[in-house]
Amino acid sequence: MKAYVYRYFWFTAGLFINSMGIALITKAALGTSPISSLPYVLSLRFPLSFGQFTFIINMFFILGQILLLRSRFQPLQLPRSAKSASAASRFCLIPAWS
Repeated sequence: MKAYVYRYFWFTAGLFINSMGIALITKAALGTSPISSLPYVLSLRFPLSFGQFTFIINMFFILGQILLLRSRFQPLQLPRSAKSASAASRFCLIPAWS
């Protein structure tokens, strides 16, 4: 059990650092990666935030994964993927608060 806590802590820390880096680079107008460009452009045009569009796009990626893998997709992957996408999206919202 201790190993899982350790692994989840480091996974969350890495996800936080990665998401904050993406959000800060985008907010500083230094450019965006191709994966972040669609949520960024949509957030400029529509009333949803960058983090909210990131979550929506990530959910489409998960849906695409389910469609591609079909029977090889393990149901246990869905809640884990959704939680990771949700956490990354929330971490992208933190720079917008300042």
